[in-house]
Amino acid sequence: MKKRLFAMLSAMLLVLTLLAGCADAPGSSADNVSSGQSSRNQSTDESADASTLADKGEDAGSDAITLQVLNMPANKSGVMTGWFNDYLKEKLGDIDLEYLPTGDQGEQKLQALMASGELPDIIVFKDDKQVENAVAGDMLLAFDEYKELVPNLYNNVGTSMKYYADNLSKGQNKTYAVGVEINNAVETIGDKGSPYLRYDIYKQIGSPKINTFEDYLTVVKLMQEAEPVNADGKKVYGFSIWKDWDRSYMTLGMFTASDLCVTIPGEASLAEINHLNNDAISSILDDDSAYMRFLNFYFEANQLGLLDPDSMTQRFDDATQKAKDGRVLYQSGGWGTQFTREQEDQGIGFKRVPYEEAKVPISSPNLVGKGWSVSVGKASKYPEECMKVINFIYDYETSMVEVNGPKGSIWDIDDSGKPFVTEAGYAWYADPTGSIQDKGGELVHTYTSSSVNKDKNIPMHYTLWEKPDYAPEESVLTQTWKEDMQCDNMLEYHYKCGNVVLTDYVIKPLLTDEMEQISARVGDVIKTNSWKMVFAKDEAEFGALKEEMVTKAKGLGIDQYVEWFRDEYAKAKEFSAQYAE
Repeated sequence: MKKRLFAMLSAMLLVLTLLAGCADAPGSSADNVSSGQSSRNQSTDESADASTLADKGEDAGSDAITLQVLNMPANKSGVMTGWFNDYLKEKLGDIDLEYLPTGDQGEQKLQALMASGELPDIIVFKDDKQVENAVAGDMLLAFDEYKELVPNLYNNVGTSMKYYADNLSKGQNKTYAVGVEINNAVETIGDKGSPYLRYDIYKQIGSPKINTFEDYLTVVKLMQEAEPVNADGKKVYGFSIWKDWDRSYMTLGMFTASDLCVTIPGEASLAEINHLNNDAISSILDDDSAYMRFLNFYFEANQLGLLDPDSMTQRFDDATQKAKDGRVLYQSGGWGTQFTREQEDQGIGFKRVPYEEAKVPISSPNLVGKGWSVSVGKASKYPEECMKVINFIYDYETSMVEVNGPKGSIWDIDDSGKPFVTEAGYAWYADPTGSIQDKGGELVHTYTSSSVNKDKNIPMHYTLWEKPDYAPEESVLTQTWKEDMQCDNMLEYHYKCGNVVLTDYVIKPLLTDEMEQISARVGDVIKTNSWKMVFAKDEAEFGALKEEMVTKAKGLGIDQYVEWFRDEYAKAKEFSAQYAE
């Protein structure tokens, strides 16, 4: 009786947690799996009752099977609709996918589900630790037991299958998860490397050469002086950032660090890797770290009146809307940088502007995945349907449909095997009302846009295809940028200038419970003090806050973390060779 009462109370608590709403989660670049939006009104989720969640797949009044999906990295919720949903039904039959809300409380919701002893039908995990815990709790199905239903896993992502069987099956040598964002080709062209500037205003001030990263401060200040207010008379800022992406550090403080060939390996890391120095590992709080350099950068930006004072309190959506409204001059990534065709034909908009110091890391093929992975819950009433969905999303053509839009109307493949965009497709891509995902696509990106369809030996993404004669002219802004850069895309420019560094494929070490605890404690100090430092009134206060942050972090174990990670990363480099191409 006590066990049954506890189970009932746990279920009620879980339902209340899941119905609490869905706050916005971090978005990303075009390749980010969390960029999609649900086209179902959120009130639908809020009206769900306990029986809906408890039935796990029952769809009253309909012959359709509803599979519930917990997508940890995503910010969508509700039943998937739109053209991609139609494509799924065309291929698999009457199956609906219902996304459980995650938002800012994703970790807590996963923990609540784990405590209940059952996971939803399909789960997208954010890291291997979550997979490890689910396997230990016997909550996942092994793909091995449904081999005939998932041929695409064995044919297309066998290396990822092997990795999860070798390392995350509690010694059973079974595959309970498979990676996403798998990259099976080295990037050679694309929109990568260097931050964005309002290119029209940059040209207005004479397109000054930018040597070091700090030179952006001088350039952006000149741009702000040239355009102090937008068309609506509202103040224009050089930088507008947000804190809702923060993890164990101030995330926006490291978003362009890769241009310095420095990366922070994971959301909970307290260390950074310098790829120009033989992958040397150091603390993010070292005086010469890239992280400290960025804190200084944003502090100086604030001192110059370039930093939006709302940065500490606003969210991602607020900041990106300001960029769209012409109130921001610099963006670390492509968020909010897409202007209308009419504006771009007037030469108005954002483009990437490089600096001489930059060295762009290009990853070797990643055949395991980025750390996120997909699994099927053992409690599912529809295991075969779940397996069919998993097989479907790992089909190369499905991935091409997901990232390019409906095949046949938006793009197609000619008799010679070459992919091409249709005339209707170019109009669809040019529509400023939203990204492909906003228009009804996206489940989870199983492959990166730079990957290749190995069945047909063609690039996945339409931007990598040869353009037909009827392709519309590019905007004035894009044509101007290409003429100025003497290149068709940013990555081509970096290759041409010798700024590209090919990095080793390394599977990041899995944090132990002790290291996770250190990261959480130290991370709270780093996040708090980092924001205070950026908005410090003067250098003296900045220095005092820095000293306090470093002292507290050392007392809480940051040096122990970095030493542990340095040892584990060396092992990981050797270990990862067996999963490299």
